Amino acid sequence: ERGYTLVTHRKGRKPKLQVAKPVDHNTHDKDFVFIAEPKIQFEKIHPSFWNNLNLKSIGFNVSNKPSLWCLCSNNCSPTLVASTSQFCAFQVHIGSNVVYIAAVYASTSYIIRRNMWKDLNNLLLSNPGAWVILGVLPTLGPMADLARLIPRKGLIGP
Repeated sequence: ERGYTLVTHRKGRKPKLQVAKPVDHNTHDKDFVFIAEPKIQFEKIHPSFWNNLNLKSIGFNVSNKPSLWCLCSNNCSPTLVASTSQFCAFQVHIGSNVVYIAAVYASTSYIIRRNMWKDLNNLLLSNPGAWVILGVLPTLGPMADLARLIPRKGLIGP
């Protein structure tokens, strides 16, 4: 079934109907999806929405109103290692290797963010291995925050 979209011309000319292109949400396989600052509660979204995207919930940051949702594909089986108010960390088995992923949504307050880096550093030390740390970069601050807490030899960055 074809859908039609009303397209208005940039110069204000008469609108015309145009055949809408079908959207294939599965064009890119996604193993992990992290959503920061959702404007609704997770429970308000029908589970079929996530199923249609081949995603399932694997964790939230610890807060009255979680500001970080963590999802993965239905064929992944990560283990939640830690969850704080500013990050969630997972262990993932890829073949015979173990990889850790931390999704960070840090506070804009330097003092609160410093506590997050200490917690994350303790987690890195207690779980040696390959780590991927993802986050909302404007709130993470300079790489120097991380470099002060983690030995330089353990960092791979720009």
